[in-house]
Amino acid sequence: MLSQKLINCMSYNSCFHSDTPSDIEEFFKEALIVKDLAHGNLLALRGIIIQSDVPLACFPFAENGDLKTYIRTAHENNQVRENSG
Repeated sequence: MLSQKLINCMSYNSCFHSDTPSDIEEFFKEALIVKDLAHGNLLALRGIIIQSDVPLACFPFAENGDLKTYIRTAHENNQVRENSG
């Protein structure tokens, strides 16, 4: 029996705000670096999907949400602490 795992695919456009060939090339260069990262606090890159002209980076589904949304929500609720070290 195959196990089912949820995957979240993030579009290239959510990371970069233009679609020049050099930006897309940078996206793929970063994907090559990210695919080798291994840490308990990081989601592993599962793959890249090229659908039409928009590449998608696929990661395991983060059931508690993504870091960007967490930080934005915490900031809006004045829960962000600055490091005063």
